[in-house]
Amino acid sequence: MDDRFSIMLRKPGAMESLGAALRLGKKFKIQHLRKEALDILKKEFPICQLEFLASTHPTARDELLSSGAYFQLTSLLHEGGIQTILPVVYLLT
Repeated sequence: MDDRFSIMLRKPGAMESLGAALRLGKKFKIQHLRKEALDILKKEFPICQLEFLASTHPTARDELLSSGAYFQLTSLLHEGGIQTILPVVYLLT
């Protein structure tokens, strides 16, 4: 995993693209599409609290925070049944 994912999330419409990848991957059982979207989320929102607090460099999640897209992300996570990242997102909102 490299920084191209963080760069992709900073672009306008990134949340829509990420949501589309998760929905299509789930609906049509395209595992690699869903896995790539999940990998992006796991990189930006580590499950371990210590990893999350240790990440001091600017990331795409900072861009999301400034744009107020966390509510959209929370909705997407609930819709996709992705509960592992929710505590970190709730912490930030």
